Amino acid sequence: MMRKRLPQAWRFLLPTVAGVAAAIVGMAQPIHARRAGQNVTAMPSTSGRAQAIAVATARGLAYVPGEVIFKFKNGTPTSFQQRALMAIRSRPQLSDVHWMHEIGLIHDDSQPDANVLAQQLGEQAEVEYAHPNYLRQATPVARVVGSPVSPASNSSGTPGIPIRPIAAAALTTPFTPFTPNDPDYGQLQWNFPLIGMPGAWGINPGGGSSVIVAVVDTGITTTSQTLTTPLWNGSAFASAALRFATSPDLSPSRLVNPQDLVFSPNNTVLDLDGHGTHVGSTIGEDTNNGLGLAGIAFNVRIMPIKVCTGYWEAMIEQGQTGTPGFATGVGTSCADSAIIEGIQLAADAGAKVINLSLGGPEPDTGIQNAIADAVGEGAFVSIAMGNDAENGNPTEYPAFYAAGINGAMSVAAVSSTMGHASYSSSGSYCEIAAPGGDGPESANTSFVWQVTLNFNDQDPTLLVPRFDEYAEVGYSGTSMATAHVSGLAALIFSQYPNIKPAAVEALIKQTAMNLGSSTQFGSGLIQARAALFGLGIAK
Repeated sequence: MMRKRLPQAWRFLLPTVAGVAAAIVGMAQPIHARRAGQNVTAMPSTSGRAQAIAVATARGLAYVPGEVIFKFKNGTPTSFQQRALMAIRSRPQLSDVHWMHEIGLIHDDSQPDANVLAQQLGEQAEVEYAHPNYLRQATPVARVVGSPVSPASNSSGTPGIPIRPIAAAALTTPFTPFTPNDPDYGQLQWNFPLIGMPGAWGINPGGGSSVIVAVVDTGITTTSQTLTTPLWNGSAFASAALRFATSPDLSPSRLVNPQDLVFSPNNTVLDLDGHGTHVGSTIGEDTNNGLGLAGIAFNVRIMPIKVCTGYWEAMIEQGQTGTPGFATGVGTSCADSAIIEGIQLAADAGAKVINLSLGGPEPDTGIQNAIADAVGEGAFVSIAMGNDAENGNPTEYPAFYAAGINGAMSVAAVSSTMGHASYSSSGSYCEIAAPGGDGPESANTSFVWQVTLNFNDQDPTLLVPRFDEYAEVGYSGTSMATAHVSGLAALIFSQYPNIKPAAVEALIKQTAMNLGSSTQFGSGLIQARAALFGLGIAK
């Protein structure tokens, strides 16, 4: 559901930094070994996942063909596990399973209908659950390129290098309230005063670097470089130099332990969409640096975990495999297997907050287990309610699971007037609300604004995209609302280092502003300043 785009008023060019000119080449080693004499197809490599997802979305499938997520019952002997796998026509071995802790993923090209595979496996007495590897979406309701930002210069006068943050001492001195000097903060970021951010920054300006927030999404570009790859131009393949650059308003030094589970085999995370960067920027964009816009927890570290792919990942992989044609009908999708593994990697790496600005209508016990386990390891999880209020308002997953897990929260969206955003999904599992934008397309207050990739430069009508141009871009959706809750949680962890995820949830709920209907707003609109005061919550 996409609104008409407003005219592009401005773009600033981030110059291409000469990186290692490298091709995106070949496939990594298969995740699963292929056993001789058996009809088992190896799991597509990390760099081949995008094409498998693209095929599924182009066909309108809700899952990746031939893939099932499952779990054996606790205590099942290895011999019985192997017996259960024999129910699948291809007769896989345990060594063919890709394990995500105790959760398994099996790939079988001999039976592309994952529903059939899941039924065959789920009927076995040893199996606790089995279901297709469903696809979820990380897509805003609307987006628009907007207001100008003047390119900055460093002390040597080199154009295009952003001004670095002001002295650390100035940033850590308590202010009440603290108003950032980012030039378009006052004009565009209505959302932060709405939740009391100036007062919250006066208590805790930007959090601390000991806190890691994992953004499980389309990625955040971690390096500036040029990649050369063949791309289809309508009649033939032509070599294209694709330019990538890091955001000028999100310091690369704050991006830690990047993970790519769907595209690049070497964990050089690249955002080819902009959604992940926008979400990460709301959580912690560089702030008070005289450039662009502000973020909530601007001193914390961010862990980019790429689990979603879209049109350009598919086009690049088609070029690498020599598959002609355009990736027609391919949108941004995220496989449950990657989401599960991303949550697990984040928790294992010590992330205190995990942001899930994605969702879909299919239940997945594997994701539910992964979220519960992450909370058990000390991570708070923020999950988007979904943008389907006007499309039948189906139950959204994994948001639905949050209500049953103390330390995970489902997040609805409100407009600048604190009304229920027209698109925001609702239900008894709604727990909290935050700014997501809504309203007339012509109003700045219809969108949540952050610096991210200029989406006009990745339009599918282009023959050669670019990923080195950043702009102030407005998005609307529960994805944006979710990022606010993650940013607030990061400040709370910075303020109270020993607090538990369940106490973070209780604190956010107890200090929220009651807006009425619990199915639309949960406990109400988050209030950052009140939450940081603590109000005697047991931590």
